[in-house]
Amino acid sequence: MYFLEPILILVIFITASVVWLKMLIDCARRDFSRKDDRVAWILVIVLLSIFGAILYWFEVYRKSESKSHTH
Repeated sequence: MYFLEPILILVIFITASVVWLKMLIDCARRDFSRKDDRVAWILVIVLLSIFGAILYWFEVYRKSESKSHTH
């Protein structure tokens, strides 16, 4: 059973890294109404790591995704 803990930690680390990178790429490519917003969000994502990426996901990414799916 002791071998499961490192595997679980590795899976969590890889998942968090993928989410972080996806949010960073989305932020860099996104068209913000103000150019300063992009710089601010990139700083938030980079400085706060996964917490910044999660914050970006809730505040920007998810809201824009829900707007694009409404008819």
